[in-house]
Amino acid sequence: MDVGVERPLFAPGLRAKPGKRLTFRLRKERGRLFLEPVGREEVPYYWGYRVRKLRGGLRRLIEHARRDYDLLIGTSRHGEPVHAIAGELAASLRASQRALLLFGSPSEGLYEMAAREGLELEDACDFVINAVPEQGVATIRTEEAVFICLALMNLLVEFRGRGEHYGRWHGHASSGLRPQGLHHAHHHDGQEAGERAQAY
Repeated sequence: MDVGVERPLFAPGLRAKPGKRLTFRLRKERGRLFLEPVGREEVPYYWGYRVRKLRGGLRRLIEHARRDYDLLIGTSRHGEPVHAIAGELAASLRASQRALLLFGSPSEGLYEMAAREGLELEDACDFVINAVPEQGVATIRTEEAVFICLALMNLLVEFRGRGEHYGRWHGHASSGLRPQGLHHAHHHDGQEAGERAQAY
């Protein structure tokens, strides 16, 4: 099994379908390294996305999300520059238990989707942020936007978790509380794709 080290490693007794994502624990026996498959629930770190499908467009996704999340953050190059609302956004993250990040698709942004469905994006979301002001390109790949936005959210969470630095940056002290998780949803071309990324 090729796991990105110098040579393939043995995974005794492994039965897996091609293309299936697997996680392994390294085990050493008699001077040799072996791979032992483990389930994602055994991994105490960020493991990757869980993918769910929800039919009905952006409106349906937002209506469904409102039952599970108390903070909805849309992302768009037409949104508010993240640095301009960093304090307010960080305070909302502090108060939130579950936050959802919404992304557009390669061919259609959230504002275009919302307009097509007769939805006011600013009313539907608590924030609509531009995570990469002056991005210099027409669109940013969704997979890049996910990592950029999760990194920014984690930065805000970490800053508010350190009272001295957060107070110096935003003008008040931090409570040090963390939300249970940051999730993201990616609406794909008017279809029904939804993705979740849990930050541990």
